[in-house]
Amino acid sequence: MILSRFKGMVAAYKKAPRILRIASWLSAFYLGYAFLLGLVTPAVVRAIAPEKLTQLLGRQVSIQDVQINPFLLRVRLDNLVISGKSATPLLALTHAETEFNLWQSLFSRAWCVDHLQLDGLQGQVIRAADTKGNIGFNFDDIVARLQTPAAPAAAQPAEDSQLPDFRINALTLSNSNMVFEDNSANTHLSYHDINFSLHNFGTRNTVSSNNEKTLSNQYQLSFHGQDKGTLAADGQLLLQPLQINGQLQLQNITLPPSGAMCNLC
Repeated sequence: MILSRFKGMVAAYKKAPRILRIASWLSAFYLGYAFLLGLVTPAVVRAIAPEKLTQLLGRQVSIQDVQINPFLLRVRLDNLVISGKSATPLLALTHAETEFNLWQSLFSRAWCVDHLQLDGLQGQVIRAADTKGNIGFNFDDIVARLQTPAAPAAAQPAEDSQLPDFRINALTLSNSNMVFEDNSANTHLSYHDINFSLHNFGTRNTVSSNNEKTLSNQYQLSFHGQDKGTLAADGQLLLQPLQINGQLQLQNITLPPSGAMCNLC
C-alpha cells in the first residue's frame, strides 16, 4: 500500500507543470540548507570545537552554546572560556555575535559585516618567574604552540598593495575587565568597565570631513582603573595609511600605577 502511494506521488510529480517541479526542488534545497546550517552545524561545533581548541592551545577550552541563523547569516556564541594556569581563566567571553552581509558583499565586492558584538570579555595577563628563574607571561606556552618555523622568503621588490576591502557597520566591546600582574615587580593593575566601539569602519576608508552625514571609522574608548580614574577617547582610526585623529580625556589617573604597565612590555 505504501509502495503504491509512493508510485502515485511520483506519477503526479511527473505530470506537474515544470515550474512546480522547479519550485519543489528549490524548496527542498532551501529546507536542507536551513537544517544543515541552522541545526547540524551548531551541534557539530559544540561537540568538536572545544576539544580541537584544547589540543591546539594546550589549555582547557569550553563553549556553552553556539547558534547560527541561516537566514540572517548571524552567529552567536555564549560563554567561551580558556583556562589559565591558576583557578582564574586566562580568557573568558560571555557573549559574542556577528552577522555577515552577503548581498552587500556581492554588490560592493568587499567583505561586509553588519556587526560584531563582544560582551563580558575577561582577561588576565601575568608576568612571573618560573622554577628556573626565567621571566615570562602566563600565555607564553600558547604562543610557542602556535608558532611555526618561518620559511626563508625570497627577496621581492616593494610594491604598493592595498589592504583587503573589509567593512563593518558596528564593532562593540562592552562590560569587559582586564587584569595585569607583574609578580617580579610586585605590580597589580586592573581595568574594568572597558567599552570600545567602532562604527562605519572600512580598511580602505579615508579621512572624513565634518560636512559628511556619516563619518567613517569613528571609534570610542572608555574604561575605569583601580584608582577610580577614568580614560575616555574618541576620534577616527584609519589603516592605510595608519592614522589616528581624536581627543583623549583623563580624570583622576595616578601615574605611578599606570606607568608600571611599561614593566609588562
